[in-house]
Amino acid sequence: ALLYWPLRLPGSYVGMYVLTLLTVGLFVVAGWHALRTPSRGSIPGSRWWLLLLVPLALKASFWSDTRLLPLAGFRAFNVPSGAMEPTIIVGDRVIADLTYYRESKPKPNDVVVIQRGGAFLIKRVVASSGDTVEGKDDLVFVNGNLLKEPYVEHIGNALSLNLNTKQFGPVIVLPGQLFVLGDNRDNSMDSRTAEFGPVTENSVAARILYVVRRPKWWRAGLNLVANTLRSLRPDGRQ
Repeated sequence: ALLYWPLRLPGSYVGMYVLTLLTVGLFVVAGWHALRTPSRGSIPGSRWWLLLLVPLALKASFWSDTRLLPLAGFRAFNVPSGAMEPTIIVGDRVIADLTYYRESKPKPNDVVVIQRGGAFLIKRVVASSGDTVEGKDDLVFVNGNLLKEPYVEHIGNALSLNLNTKQFGPVIVLPGQLFVLGDNRDNSMDSRTAEFGPVTENSVAARILYVVRRPKWWRAGLNLVANTLRSLRPDGRQ
């Protein structure tokens, strides 16, 4: 366990940047030691090399967050679609935990990565096996209960996808399946349509954790798990 826990540092935004700083430090120290340590037949490198080592170390650390993350059970995804807005916006780069569902099953309100037809899609789980889902006038009911969905957005161009966002179902979710929706309900191809339908639990590849890079700087570090839980608190406070 003591050898394993450092690999799980990217499970949080702070942990990711601790790992990045450690990578930068290791790169700089190793490079500096190699340049400045005298050896037979060679002259120690100039101290000016330090100015080059730092940007090279930063470059190496950013490379490692995509190439090495899967070795620790994580993966970075770039978001090209607005289907999950405003929770995840176009241009966000998010970190997902590839191992989270090895010990548990996806549950309602989880934001997950689904693998379908060679593509990765990000959706929110609304209902699981045995649940009955129905849409009425832009509201979603599960087992007859109205869902509280403060994260949902309606932008009014559902016709572009030929979606009936106001009415759908009722749909009974079969065993081993999940009913998933995008938070941008008027611009998301999801389980409401016959073409997409419910997804299998086995198609869920990862759980989305947080935003690591973004087009809007203030979104960096946005914890998508905690943010959803806060929005669903009974007292309604943010």
